[in-house]
Amino acid sequence: MSNSSEDLGDMGEAAFMHWCSSAGLICNKSEKDRKGWDFYVEFPNSENQDSDTIDEPSFNCKVQVKSTNAEKRTLQITLQNLYNLCIAPLPTFYLFIEYNNKNTPQAAFLVHVDNDLITKTLKKIYESKQNNEENKLNKKTMGIHYNEDHKFDIPNETTNFLKETFLKYTGNNISEYINKKMAHLKSTGFDEAGIKIAFDIEGEDNIKKLIDMSVGIKQSIDVKSFKLQKYRFEIPNKSASLHSENAKIEVSPKAPNTIGSITFKESKLLPGISFKSELYVSLPVPIPNNLENLYKVRIKNQFIDLQMMCYGEKISNPELSILLEDNTQVEFNDLKKILQVYSLITSSKRYYIELDFEDDFSLTLDTKISSQEFPFNLELITLEKTTKILNYFDIPVNTVCISLTELQKEQEGIFKMVNFLNVSTETFTFLLPDNSIFNYENKQYACFYPVNIKIGNYICGFLIVIAGYIKEVCEKKLQFIPQEKFIRDKFAQKSNKIDFKALNIGLEKIKEEYRKNYLLLDDFIKK
Repeated sequence: MSNSSEDLGDMGEAAFMHWCSSAGLICNKSEKDRKGWDFYVEFPNSENQDSDTIDEPSFNCKVQVKSTNAEKRTLQITLQNLYNLCIAPLPTFYLFIEYNNKNTPQAAFLVHVDNDLITKTLKKIYESKQNNEENKLNKKTMGIHYNEDHKFDIPNETTNFLKETFLKYTGNNISEYINKKMAHLKSTGFDEAGIKIAFDIEGEDNIKKLIDMSVGIKQSIDVKSFKLQKYRFEIPNKSASLHSENAKIEVSPKAPNTIGSITFKESKLLPGISFKSELYVSLPVPIPNNLENLYKVRIKNQFIDLQMMCYGEKISNPELSILLEDNTQVEFNDLKKILQVYSLITSSKRYYIELDFEDDFSLTLDTKISSQEFPFNLELITLEKTTKILNYFDIPVNTVCISLTELQKEQEGIFKMVNFLNVSTETFTFLLPDNSIFNYENKQYACFYPVNIKIGNYICGFLIVIAGYIKEVCEKKLQFIPQEKFIRDKFAQKSNKIDFKALNIGLEKIKEEYRKNYLLLDDFIKK
């Protein structure tokens, strides 16, 4: 018995509604199939919602039912119908039902409008438009293929088979599905370059600038015959292009080709000083009568900029720059490392630069330059002494940020603090100005030395109390003889400024404590 097309359509829709009802799905039929779908299917709300899932919407989708007597497993669908299902945010499906001239469905196939089908549909529509073909999508078709992978077994239908089949393609989280589908719609066709630019350049200087631009160095160049063309699916967009006989090009810094490290060594056997770095490789520069191209390679991080030309496996013209701004705070260890590198490269010694990057790019440079004066010897010594101070105050080195200017400003205080920590008690011996005002015999005296410094983003300090006695060393000359050294009120905290008022209050409290058992030398000197 042969069924008419209209009968087939009605039979297929009736079968689908029955299956939805059996599965407990709400099936809403479209009154007019103008948007490419026959049914809007809603799942019932989950009974297992908890605090994490109560805000999630229930699953729903759109379905287009196609019934046929043929077994070709291919059906021509209008591009308009496909387009509507592709751009709908919800999951969309084609349900193909085969009757094979029977009154009941003989086979059913559910085809998900997935990323691949969306891409093929949009590409066909876009290609047609760019070829200036008549843009009547309802007159153009595309074949949809289905096979045993899309089939479900109707004779063994259960109450859950249709629900499970839908969720097999989409997953349980409808919000996540919609976000991924919309992201794919926006991005598909742009796998290759979305914009292509062509231009002519003249002069060696402009060529050098172009090479610099391709390794992230900001430059601008004058060009001729400039052409910008947008592409999608590798097909030019005729309505999105720009032409100019003369133009100026300026490129923002590009993303690196890869990341890795640069290491400076005095010897290949030593561990060296390493920095995480970015690797940039320039556009190829053809050399006349040579098979190999010339490339510029740039290794850059916060402190170092190494540029060199590569021709095949040969390296030439390496240029190394140290990037250190005097007033910019950097991590303490980084400041120490970059000054050590600066010291190494300005010495007369041979040194090695090892490059180790992802994508199998590695290289060792054997380098030596003429000796130069290293201007930061004192700063390196100061950093070593600062390390001792940080250890004394239990300040983690990796939390300290300091600028070169701040280090230089605090040099005297850093040296003074280290000396106070290391010197013996006898060092605090000193002469007093006059003995006529003192009744000093058989008495204990105390004097106070507040020591405070700022180390980058930290302030730290302590109070040194020296206890001792006074003796006469010659006529009208008295000398303080220290016997004990105490370190009091040790402190360290992150701060941009020393609170001298608070420190003075603390000093006065300690003085009051010592007045119980000692005479304070500064009280006598003030008199």
